[in-house]
Amino acid sequence: MASVTVACQGYEQLYVGVEIQDSEAAVLSSSSGATSQLLSASGTVKCGADGTWPAGATGKFSCEGIWGAWTTIGSVVLGGPFLNLTCGMCATVPQNRTCLSHAYGCPCSGASTQNNWISNILCEFPNHACCGDNVKGKDTTLKKYVASGIHGARGQHVPDSAGCARYNRERGLARRSPMDVHAVRNGLFNSLSPEENFGRFYNALAIEAICPSKIRVGGLGDGGKWVCNPWKLPKPCVVYSLGLNDVVVFEEELQKIATNSCKIYGYDMKNQKPWTVSLYNAINGELRQGLITSSGNHSFSNSIVIGEEVEERGNHHIDIFKIDIEGSEASVMPEFLNSTRPCQILIETHQNPQATFQLLSTISAADYWLYSYEINPGGFKFCEYSFIHEGCLAEFGAVKLAKYLVL
Repeated sequence: MASVTVACQGYEQLYVGVEIQDSEAAVLSSSSGATSQLLSASGTVKCGADGTWPAGATGKFSCEGIWGAWTTIGSVVLGGPFLNLTCGMCATVPQNRTCLSHAYGCPCSGASTQNNWISNILCEFPNHACCGDNVKGKDTTLKKYVASGIHGARGQHVPDSAGCARYNRERGLARRSPMDVHAVRNGLFNSLSPEENFGRFYNALAIEAICPSKIRVGGLGDGGKWVCNPWKLPKPCVVYSLGLNDVVVFEEELQKIATNSCKIYGYDMKNQKPWTVSLYNAINGELRQGLITSSGNHSFSNSIVIGEEVEERGNHHIDIFKIDIEGSEASVMPEFLNSTRPCQILIETHQNPQATFQLLSTISAADYWLYSYEINPGGFKFCEYSFIHEGCLAEFGAVKLAKYLVL
C-alpha cells in the first residue's frame, strides 16, 4: 500500500489531506461535486483550476500555493536623487502577504515581501521622468504616457522601446549614469578654446541648484538680476553692488522688498549723475567712485581692491554681492573669494567660453551653487549668473542638485 496526500486548489476551497491507497479511488470533499479518480503512488499531476481531477490522471496530485492579498506594513519611502519624489515610480511602500495554503501542507512560491511603487505619473522637469530602471510606457486605458517596469508591461502599461531615456532627452535630461554625464561634460569643458563660439558651452551648461522662489529684481531690462528669495534677506542686510553706470533699478527694487533694511555699497569707475547720488542716499546706499582691481594692480590712482574695502568696513557677512565691471571680474573674483564668501553672487561675465568656464568653475569650487543664468541680449559672451553659497541654501529655501562646474 502506498499513501499519498492530495492538495488541490479550487475556486472556493482547497482539497487537502486525502489519504488513498494505490489504485484506489481518492475521496474528495463532499461539497466539491468533482469526480473521483484512480491514482497510483508514482508520478505527479496538477489538478485543474476548478478543483477537478483530469480524466485518466495517474499519480500524485501536486498543489500550487494560495497567497493572500498584499498588505502595507510601513510608511511611504520617497525616492529620487533628493528623496523627495512620489512620481515616476520613485516612491515605494513596504508590503507583505501570507501564504494561506501553507498550513494545509501546500507551500507558496515567490516572495512574501515587496516594495510597491506609489505613483506611475511621470515626473516633471527638471527631474528625470522616472526613477531607477523604470521606463516610459503607454497606458492604453488612460491614453497617456506613464512610468512602467523595465522588464515588461504592468497592467495596461505597454513599454516604449526608447523608454524614459528618450523622454528625458526630449526635456534636456539625457538618461545616463551620473558618472557618464559628468565625464562627457568634463570632456567638453576641457576642450573649450578661446576662439570658439558659445554653442558647445551653453549646451553643456546646467544649473547646480534650484531656488523655487527665484525672482528677477530690477525689471526685465539692463540692470535687473535674478535673486533667490529676496524676501528671506535678514534685517539688517548688507549688499555690495559693483558697476552701476547710473542704472540702479536693482538696488531700488531690492530695498522695496527688504523695506529699506539693507545697507548698500555701490561702486563705479565713473562719477554718477546727481540724481543717481540722490536716489542712492534715499535707499540707504553709499557710493564710491573708483576702478575695481585686484591687489596686484594699482596702476590707477583711483584703484579699489574690494576685499580691502570689505575688511575696512568690518562687513564679515555679505548677503548679496552684485558685480558687473566689464571684464575685470575674471581677476577680481578669485582673489575676493579667498577672504570673503557672500551668501549670493550675481555676476555678469564678459569673457570667451574658456575663460568664462574657468571663472564659473572657480566660483563653484568655493562652495557656490549656480541656480540661474541668462544670456544678455547684447551677445553670447555677456551672460548673467546667479550663485548661492552652500551655507545659505536652507536660509533662502534653495535645493542643490549636482556639481557640474567643478571638474
